[in-house]
Amino acid sequence: MGYVTAVLILLLIAAIFGVLGTVLKVALIIVLSVTLAVVLLGAMVWWGVRRRLDRFLRQQRSSGDGPGRPIDVPGRREADPGLPPKAP
Repeated sequence: MGYVTAVLILLLIAAIFGVLGTVLKVALIIVLSVTLAVVLLGAMVWWGVRRRLDRFLRQQRSSGDGPGRPIDVPGRREADPGLPPKAP
């Protein structure tokens, strides 16, 4: 409640001195600048996370430990004759 009252008093003082239009334009520029900065920062973070995730997945696939490698489940080799025999 205190902030709203303070803002209203400042707007009233600006209107009395005839600079309300300028004050509102400056406030709009500040709000839009902060909004643009937050959006750009969020986009850069999103791009960075996606890039690191893609690099990680590519590295996992090339090392053979990724999702493309079959999981060795006990009893699976006996059930699936298409798999090569287990090494001793």
